[in-house]
Amino acid sequence: MAKRRDRMPVVLPEDAWRSWLHPAMGDPAPRSAMLAPYPADPRIAGPVSKAVNRVGNEAPARIEQAAA
Repeated sequence: MAKRRDRMPVVLPEDAWRSWLHPAMGDPAPRSAMLAPYPADPRIAGPVSKAVNRVGNEAPARIEQAAA
C-alpha cells in the first residue's frame, strides 16, 4: 500500500470486531495488541470506478476492479 498511501487503516479480522468496539475497552493496551500487519495474501490494489465515492451507488459491482 505504500505506493498509494503513507498510512494504512486498521483492518481487523471479523472475530476481533466485538472486542475492538466494546465500550469497556478504555485502556488502549488490549487494542494495541490487536494492531498487527494484515496478511498481504488476501489484499489486492487497483483502480475502481469513481462510483465508489457516492454512498447511493451501493451495489456489488462497485467493488469490482475497474479495467486498467
